Amino acid sequence: MTTLPDRAYRATVSSVRTMIVRCPEHFLPRVPAPAQPAPTETISGRTEENLSRLRRENTDLRRTLALYEEAIRQLTLENDALRQQGTLIALPTGRHP
Repeated sequence: MTTLPDRAYRATVSSVRTMIVRCPEHFLPRVPAPAQPAPTETISGRTEENLSRLRRENTDLRRTLALYEEAIRQLTLENDALRQQGTLIALPTGRHP
């Protein structure tokens, strides 16, 4: 089994892809597969309700995530613009009685 490097580094998309290619067994699930396949279940009314509820929650979470992504994107743009236009004023770090 190939081991991953111990040193800390900044992960990039290409470095993660490289790690997956070099060490595919590291990214496999660690839970052993069941010895016998689970019997197929008939979907009852309650199970169907739970699935519907979970789908709605998933949709709501995706919408919330999209809102957060947009807010972070806008804040990042504003932060970048502020850093490029002005000078930074060093504030005193000491305590005031």
